[in-house]
Parts: sequence; structure tokens; C-alpha cells
Amino acid sequence: VAERWGNDLPLVALIPKARQLGVSTFVQALLFVLCLVHEKGGQPYRVATIAHLESSAKSIFTMTRLFEKKLPASWRLPIESNQQGRIEWAGGSRNQVVSAKLGDQALKGETLNAFHGSEVANWADLGQDPNELWTSAEGCIAYGPYDGVVFESTAKGRDPFFHGKIDRALRGESNEPILFLPWYLEPRY
Repeated sequence: VAERWGNDLPLVALIPKARQLGVSTFVQALLFVLCLVHEKGGQPYRVATIAHLESSAKSIFTMTRLFEKKLPASWRLPIESNQQGRIEWAGGSRNQVVSAKLGDQALKGETLNAFHGSEVANWADLGQDPNELWTSAEGCIAYGPYDGVVFESTAKGRDPFFHGKIDRALRGESNEPILFLPWYLEPRY
């Protein structure tokens, strides 16, 4: 994150990972803080996450609710709307989490500063085309300073989307950096 933004580049990361390493929690915390900092600075910052399952979307959004609940009172900002899967502050910053089951309808009409694709190797599990899903979501991203896209997933063989992105990056056909987080980084494993 620091390397990309320190060089005035949008954050772009492909993260093949082991389970339970805290990647989704880190990304959600980063997005939450960016919403707050920009909101305090008078600029709305809008983020969205697409999770592979509805239950995962709910679990991921629970992190946002917990972050908000645990904030010191001096950091709390007025909330305009707090709905299932979506929180919006009074100045226009917004954090939302949806599931891949929405297909290419996910995030239509949105303008985003940052995007988190969670367990993207599993996006096709419910019969959706992950390429159509990403094409729809990608059109929402502004790609300005401190903006970014993070795709993370545990392995699922040669899935039609994430494996392809990793393979193209490894061959040098894309400029998406890979951050590989193997199972042996977690002492419990």
C-alpha cells in the first residue's frame, strides 16, 4: 500500500492467500479508515466489496460495523444511513458490501474510489460470470490518488477468473502486482 501510494500509483494487488490470515480484515480496516479520513477532510470516499457468498458479504460488513462501534467518540462522524451491507456518512463517504450473486448488476451506477474483491476464485460458484461481474464493477472505479483495487482469494484450482489474472501477471502481461501469502506464514498451520 505504502509503496504504490508513495509513488503516486493507485493501489492494485492480487493476493493469493491461505485461509484465516486476516487479509479481508486488513483490507476492510484500510477502506474504513480511508472513508473516515477523507470524510474529515471534506471529500467523500466511496468503497465497495464483492464477496463470493451472501453470508460472506454479511460477515465482511460486520467488520465495518465493529470498526464503527469501537471508534473513540472523538473519531465518530455523523452517519447519514446505516443499512444492511451499507453505511454512509453525512459528507457522502460510503462503504458497502454485496455478494457476487448480483452478477453484472452489482454496483451499477456507483462511483468508487476503492474496490475489494473477496474470494474471487469462487465468484463463479453461483453461476455468475466473474468476468462480467468485474467488467461491471471496474467501470465504477475512479482510479485517482489513494484509490485502488484489491483482489484476494484462497486457491481454487484453475478458476476462470482469479487464476487467469495471476497467470497473466506472472507472465508479465499485466502490471498487477502479486502478494503471495502462503499457509506457512500462520504459526497455527
